[in-house]
Amino acid sequence: MEFGILGPLQVRDPDDRDPEIRGTRRRALLLRLLVDADSFVSLDRLGEDLWEGAPPAAAAGTVQSHVSNLRKALGRDR
Repeated sequence: MEFGILGPLQVRDPDDRDPEIRGTRRRALLLRLLVDADSFVSLDRLGEDLWEGAPPAAAAGTVQSHVSNLRKALGRDR
């Protein structure tokens, strides 16, 4: 799978199954994870980044939901 992060976020699958990542926060989450692809990023850090320093009380659950949806869109083995 190839990701383009300069300009609009693009996701390309070599098998011609280009997944569509919908939602501003979900796209931001994917971008955040791509930037630190070789590092651990805590749930708290993701919440801080996605809500620009002011995550709501339910941020952890929402981030986990977005991660689950990303896994479905990209394929569980990614």
